[in-house]
Amino acid sequence: MTMGLGDRRVKTDEKRIMVVEDNRLAATFLGDILEQAGYHVSKAASGLEALRLAQQGHIDLVLLDIMMPDMNGYEVVRQLRNDTRTNNTPIILLSSHQGTAEKVKGFELGADDYVTKPFVPAELLARVMAHLRRSRLTLSSSPLTGLPGNASIEDELMERVSSDQLFTVLYVDIDNFKAFNDTYGFLQGDQMIRLLAETLQKVTSQYGNKGDLVGHIGGDDFVVVTTPEHADAVCQNAIAHFSAVSRPLYEAGCEDLLPVTLSIAAVSNEYRDFADHWEIGAEAATLKQQAKCVHGNAYVKSEPMLEHEHRGEKHILVVDDDRLVSALLQANFEQRGYNIVLVSSVLAAVHSMRIQKPDLIILDVVLPGTSGFAFCRRLKATQGTERIPVLMISSEDVSEKALEAGANAFLTKPFDIVQMQALVLQLLSLDHLE
Repeated sequence: MTMGLGDRRVKTDEKRIMVVEDNRLAATFLGDILEQAGYHVSKAASGLEALRLAQQGHIDLVLLDIMMPDMNGYEVVRQLRNDTRTNNTPIILLSSHQGTAEKVKGFELGADDYVTKPFVPAELLARVMAHLRRSRLTLSSSPLTGLPGNASIEDELMERVSSDQLFTVLYVDIDNFKAFNDTYGFLQGDQMIRLLAETLQKVTSQYGNKGDLVGHIGGDDFVVVTTPEHADAVCQNAIAHFSAVSRPLYEAGCEDLLPVTLSIAAVSNEYRDFADHWEIGAEAATLKQQAKCVHGNAYVKSEPMLEHEHRGEKHILVVDDDRLVSALLQANFEQRGYNIVLVSSVLAAVHSMRIQKPDLIILDVVLPGTSGFAFCRRLKATQGTERIPVLMISSEDVSEKALEAGANAFLTKPFDIVQMQALVLQLLSLDHLE
């Protein structure tokens, strides 16, 4: 059973509650209430049995009667709090006593709540759900930054998806962080992560909305959930502020030798709908790959598909043995509606062209068996392929050689994906005009 959106999706069918009550009638009553709400319930008739059950399996919450024959509830609380397996498990004390002294004693020993018998079932369930949710969010929070963790992020994304409002999710990570961490040590690395957390909190508070979420996925990966009209300001100021505050962590004179920069993927529902947080994550992975191909700080945003891009009509052949570059191009251009074929050699390219003539060829200069230059010359000298636009790419600036070989355009790796998109659109338009 899954509760409504207002409870931030506490899934009761995954939660196990232990009822510690020596009165069988009361224990049965409590068990029925909880099971009807969808919880798994285990029962203990004594303090000793409760400790034994807690040691045998995972318990998400304990409902504990104070007055029991062999060991009172206070002693059970003390022992549960001294056990690393249960020291963070929520404990709600149950008692017919309404005195302040009893409540204070329970709280001092580590109990989280105190409910007086007789209780209202709806109120008890509300308290149970609140403590389970708080426990879930607390356990998922980042111990390094104190920011909300994956559980909170997931809840926030699902709530945004289910609403009718526009949102933008910023996925932020640090470029070259591993190299920095290996060079300066984990303490400096932790400080770098804390600085990014503080930066995102500061700029989101200053340039975002009051209810925006800043979360820490883990490592050097962060999430900011905001709205489209504030996304640019948050991204730009986060990059500028982080660049300034991170420089003192370097040794003097080494700031530019091992540059730590930010890559930000901005996913918005302005141009498409998302069914859940998994779809948002998939879109972010594609955009972040694009950002990673840009040298230095970069953020890449979701964009609308343009009608003049001839979605589903244009075929692009990518000839490159670099799998990362091929995957980036495929993810980017398939997202924009093009048909993409990936090959890693000239021989495979020739075979592919016999099956489907491409409207554009993206061709790497360095290929196994032969060079991209030779293949480009062959294409331009052969009837039937001479008019296919060719965009050559290379990790070295050999633009003159590429153009001499007949290429229509050239880009140096790592290329700016936005510039790549513009060139592809231009070359496909050229093909259409010819």
